[in-house]
Amino acid sequence: MQSIKALVIIMGLLILAGLGLLVYGMVNQVSEVAGPGGPVAPDAPGGFDEVEIPLPSGCSVVETRVDGARLIVRTDGPDSNAPCRKIIIIDLESGEVLGRVQFKLEP
Repeated sequence: MQSIKALVIIMGLLILAGLGLLVYGMVNQVSEVAGPGGPVAPDAPGGFDEVEIPLPSGCSVVETRVDGARLIVRTDGPDSNAPCRKIIIIDLESGEVLGRVQFKLEP
């Protein structure tokens, strides 16, 4: 009976050690992808320093998405304000605004 208890305790410790190693590996994997400045897409280029993109008063960023070397930003405003409804495409390498798509509501 003593040997069975010892075997169960040893197997329990091995399971805990395995779970600990699994968590440690996951944390290391996330920290390698995130880096010191936060999460970065694995195929994202080096980046740029700082870029200011003016938005009309009352507008806000609704959605952002990375597509290869481009950042796609969708903006909108209160009551779907027409000047606020746009998509801005930014080059992630240079920070340059590649284009803007303005949406106008038809009467």
